[in-house]
Amino acid sequence: MYRLLFLCLLFFSSLVHAQSLKDLRSFGQPSTTRLYLFTTPGCPMCATFHKNIFPELMKRYVNKNRAEILIVDMPRDEVELAAVTLLRCLPKDKAERMSTWLYQNQSKWSNSPSALDILQRYALTNGVSLSEFQKCLQDQELRDTIIEQRNNLQSLYNISGTPTIVLREGDRAKLYTGVNRRVIFKTLEEDLQTIEQKPKK
Repeated sequence: MYRLLFLCLLFFSSLVHAQSLKDLRSFGQPSTTRLYLFTTPGCPMCATFHKNIFPELMKRYVNKNRAEILIVDMPRDEVELAAVTLLRCLPKDKAERMSTWLYQNQSKWSNSPSALDILQRYALTNGVSLSEFQKCLQDQELRDTIIEQRNNLQSLYNISGTPTIVLREGDRAKLYTGVNRRVIFKTLEEDLQTIEQKPKK
């Protein structure tokens, strides 16, 4: 009975995991080795991570085809939900430019009473039409998906804060938190090397 319960829970968690990956922003070739980055553009520590750690993650692991990075958006309020909805809705090149701007300019928009106006002004001066901007923010299905993914993956991996990296390979997962560059890359590199040295089935 206990074995059956364990198998049912394993199947359920795998199902929740698979369903929660729909349309996440991703970098690199599809891979069985994945780095899930739990982040939100209004989080100050996430801005530090985006500036000091994310480019190195791309260089070490994505550009060398060692892992795929997937972004799990963790909006904490309506303003952050609007921001990440835009990032998920816009074409990838526009989304990445906007993502960089959001993290670099948090003080200009994240706590402003006119945050949506600021986001709109940025979008309209960077190749996004007004109709495109409005259509993205009115996409209720996408907004619901973002919230559902946040809740499911936060619960599945027991995420307590942002930024957090989850290294997942097969059914195994390990968490790395904070913005200590040396500690993150030391432990992450050791763990990835262990994965890469395993005999291929």
